[in-house]
Amino acid sequence: MGIIGDHPEGGLRFDLERMTSSPPWVYTGTLATPGERHALHITVDASGAVVVHDESMLPGDMAQRTKMLVRTVVKHATDGRPPPQRIRRWRAG
Repeated sequence: MGIIGDHPEGGLRFDLERMTSSPPWVYTGTLATPGERHALHITVDASGAVVVHDESMLPGDMAQRTKMLVRTVVKHATDGRPPPQRIRRWRAG
């Protein structure tokens, strides 16, 4: 049962919620690995630039992977709509 519970059996699980209704958009949430859980605070400006706050607290390439995921999701918001209210994704390790 890899998709149920707080931590994935493998890979990374992102669970983010947008806290603002206009740019800069602020997302807060968690990044869970099989053994750890990390708090995330992310800002996205109107041009789509993504900043992961306290990025040095994330191990390995997790900050870069977080930026790529959020950037991709934000790019898919079209027709002047804001990006999604929630981002829930799993990525292979």
